[in-house]
Amino acid sequence: MIVYVDEEGYASHYMAEYGIPYQIEASPDPAEETLSEPAAKDTPGDAGENDSAAQGARWDTRYMWLYIPEGGGATITGYGPKYRDEYTYYPKHLVIPGDVEGYVVTGIGSKVIGGDIASLAIPDSVKSIDDFAFQGCHPIPEVTIPAGVIRIGLNPFLFCTLKNIFVSPGNPVYADVKGVLFDREQSMLIAYPNARKGGYTVPKGTQRIGGYAFATCIYLTAVKIPNSVTEIGEKAFNSCLSLTKVTIPDSITHIDDYAFYWCNSVKNLRIPESVIHIGYGAFQ
Repeated sequence: MIVYVDEEGYASHYMAEYGIPYQIEASPDPAEETLSEPAAKDTPGDAGENDSAAQGARWDTRYMWLYIPEGGGATITGYGPKYRDEYTYYPKHLVIPGDVEGYVVTGIGSKVIGGDIASLAIPDSVKSIDDFAFQGCHPIPEVTIPAGVIRIGLNPFLFCTLKNIFVSPGNPVYADVKGVLFDREQSMLIAYPNARKGGYTVPKGTQRIGGYAFATCIYLTAVKIPNSVTEIGEKAFNSCLSLTKVTIPDSITHIDDYAFYWCNSVKNLRIPESVIHIGYGAFQ
């Protein structure tokens, strides 16, 4: 990858320090056309497996769930098998319970559910979803985040086969824009569905591309970022193996750690003069 910078400044000093090839000249102006995007469906759906242990956690044998009681509620921290006629059973259509042993389920922990899941239903009682909570769920095509969720960690759907991430209309904190997860104000793009193919134009008004937002989107080929965006988060485009074109506008000031890590198909990338911070390994 050759990185282009406008003039001698922060970006060029950064490139020189870390031995990254660069040229002090502008790359060709990006095309103005909007990149094609897959149409989002109108029907929300469901997704998940895994196991994680935590001190003080308990098994609920009715539902196969490991959980931690917290403040009158419960955070799901693991997911295990039921045994039927000596065979281990994992349901392909997974429904997370609304309560376990009398505790209302209010949270989903990190890396709790993944694997061979065709659909997932998250209960309305859930308020918090931790980092990478549903990592690796497949072949699930879509999921719906309930109205009660008020905290979402780093991309909870990393490595999933989603084409749409929906949010229930009554949610006060989050929303989806054509099946892409944003905060309610649509200032931060939180998660882009991994299984979508082709290019994507980030909506105008977006201010930040969140950490891991496009990570492992291996079918993504091009991204156009609008002039409203000022920050590209940590590992935002990590391992986007088919990505060949990225338009970075003059509004960008921060490019965080490993932002374009393992984007091996990107040959040329222009860094505007506005950039004042480039994180470790941003272009490795």
